[in-house]
Amino acid sequence: MTAEKAAGASDPRGALTAWLARRVDVDGGSDAELGELTSPNAGYSGKTLFARASWTDARGARQAEELVFRVQQSDHQLFVAPDALRQARTMRALAGTPGVPVPRILYTEADESVLGAPFYVMVRVHGRVPGDVPSWHATGWTVALTPDQRTRLYDNGLGALVALHRAPVGGDLQFLAEPATGTALERYLARLEGWYEWCGPSRRFDPDTLAEGVRHLLDHRPEDPAEGVVWGDARPGNISFADDLSVGALFDWETATTGPPGIDLGWWLMFERFLCEAQGLTRLEGVPDRERTLARYAALGGAPVPDIDYYELVAGVVMTLISSRLADVLVQSGRAPEKFASIFPLRAVGLVRESLDRLRGRPALPPRPAGPVTGPFRPPAPLALPWSRRCPPRRGARADRGARDGSLRRAGWPRRSPAGCCRVRTSDRPLHAVLARTVVLIVPAGGGAVDPERRRRADSGPSIRRQLVAPASLNSMILSQS
Repeated sequence: MTAEKAAGASDPRGALTAWLARRVDVDGGSDAELGELTSPNAGYSGKTLFARASWTDARGARQAEELVFRVQQSDHQLFVAPDALRQARTMRALAGTPGVPVPRILYTEADESVLGAPFYVMVRVHGRVPGDVPSWHATGWTVALTPDQRTRLYDNGLGALVALHRAPVGGDLQFLAEPATGTALERYLARLEGWYEWCGPSRRFDPDTLAEGVRHLLDHRPEDPAEGVVWGDARPGNISFADDLSVGALFDWETATTGPPGIDLGWWLMFERFLCEAQGLTRLEGVPDRERTLARYAALGGAPVPDIDYYELVAGVVMTLISSRLADVLVQSGRAPEKFASIFPLRAVGLVRESLDRLRGRPALPPRPAGPVTGPFRPPAPLALPWSRRCPPRRGARADRGARDGSLRRAGWPRRSPAGCCRVRTSDRPLHAVLARTVVLIVPAGGGAVDPERRRRADSGPSIRRQLVAPASLNSMILSQS
């Protein structure tokens, strides 16, 4: 790291204050001031800083804005070629597009001497964003909404996606259509294949299934000549909603490109399943399931997507690559142990397996928790966990302890819990210390043997529903009947 980069890293507020003063001066303003910097505890593909700034503009009027500094990640990469300035260019080009609100970009900076990496500055958009961890289908502000409000929220998000797909590729957005031969889909798949090769060291979570998914995508690509603006990360968790549940802004344009609308719609469907059914959760009342989401997208004016199963497989493969790289980043940076970091790519590759089954006409099997894992990761050993006295099983159910040492029976993702629910609390032990794969088999009270078929199913497939309920400390987990 150069001396200039080191200075920016050690005193980012001082570096940004001096930088902002220079930029304001170029615009004819003066007296720039920058408040304290804060940073959210989220995001791995780039660093985000918040600050309130004020300055005197060229007309002599005092201006004040809450700013967001989005800094390109320099010490690790989830994508082959991260490009923060390209994101800013995309949002600037989309500004004013009907139905597609985006944050207002104030400045971009390519000089790495300021903060150690390129960055851009945008005006902060206040609103509420559905959460990913824990899932917005289980906790957070969306749970407090009425079913009608959740339906309106979802429709507004889908409506913004439809509006984006209507935007013409041309003018300021032409740069998204990278010059190459073939259709937009063929170019997208070529980049995906290169990304897959680049992620080689991280492809250790059921690599055979992931490779099978990539082969299917390349060998069975549909004849789809459509080319429109593709968000690349279309989902409710990248939308800021206003108090009236209208869309305040769409953000996270790291993977924006051009291609068929199915790329975005498939990602939306896959990510909702990733946050809901793949975790054993049930969608909140008012939130449409897969088929109703497709129907609403069409009713709101979305273009037909006849090969949606294919595009959901595309999304599953991309999600597996991203989460596999993320697992490496979490472990290498010391932010999480291998056991916890592995949850996300294993869940994603399970969705690849489901999509392959659907495309090939095989009966859909329950999601399995893990395929073969290569590399340093090893499945966790059985763990002894205490019962929570605060949340006993429902009436008429008890836990089959099984093991003589009194530990809870490790049933390995039962396909169907026969009855009841329980909460497993880990005191002040972090969740990753016990991992969300230790489960219990709930059986009828009153003694007697468990039905052999139920026990066989309990030993073979997934079904226990889990929910993270303490996002800050990750110190509890709910296991309940599907």
